[in-house]
Amino acid sequence: CEFRCLQDPDGMLLASTEGQPFLVLNGTQTMSAAQHCLIDQAMALRSAGISRLRLLPCSSGFATVLDGFERVLNRGVPAHEVLPELQALSLPGGLANGFAWRRPGLEWVAA
Repeated sequence: CEFRCLQDPDGMLLASTEGQPFLVLNGTQTMSAAQHCLIDQAMALRSAGISRLRLLPCSSGFATVLDGFERVLNRGVPAHEVLPELQALSLPGGLANGFAWRRPGLEWVAA
């Protein structure tokens, strides 16, 4: 591999045979091409006993992502106030939450 993934700060994008973004390789992991975002499910996550989330760093806009999750999860700001800020960031692959809704993982399902 010669660490070629280091040339891509957000990972090497792989496309399906139809040319659609599908996976990203970052050298140690194979992940979805989209950024899975469940910020609008904060109350459901808490009700399920989830007390910690892992946020995957990206090369741009990550400070805004951190701030948005902090406001929703720690300060009680409604997710519908923060979600448009995250959607406007043009994060690698965009936002997706389909898997959580039993839909194709790369889809966005409005709550």
